[in-house]
Amino acid sequence: MASTDYPLSVSSKFIDDAGTEHLVTVRGRNLDDFQGRLNEAGHIFPYAGFRSAQPAATVTPPIASAPDMTPATDAAGNVAPAPTPINTGNPRPVNAGPPNANAPKCAEHHRPMRPSRNGGWYCPAKTDDGSYCQSRVA
Repeated sequence: MASTDYPLSVSSKFIDDAGTEHLVTVRGRNLDDFQGRLNEAGHIFPYAGFRSAQPAATVTPPIASAPDMTPATDAAGNVAPAPTPINTGNPRPVNAGPPNANAPKCAEHHRPMRPSRNGGWYCPAKTDDGSYCQSRVA
């Protein structure tokens, strides 16, 4: 069921290079609001697959008929190249803060551990079966 408060919505689920899973949802009350929020998400999560939205003046309404699926060509009849993929770089986990120079490294994943609320350190990586790493350092 669509939200009446935010009728426009898009979600992106991704796993960064460190193995941390993220789910980001962008919602908007109208097209201008949605485009602004989508641009914000693109700046905050450049590796999440969000692209900058077009300015509102250039947005065209959807066409009721089926789209033309023929590839775009230039004046000489050459097929246009595929779009350039988004550069994902080496993203850091969201809200991870700066790396701690004193943090021990996980023996299995070889990455810095995070401080635990209960004292000690834990590894935030996921294992091959989808569960979280059980490595802990007191």
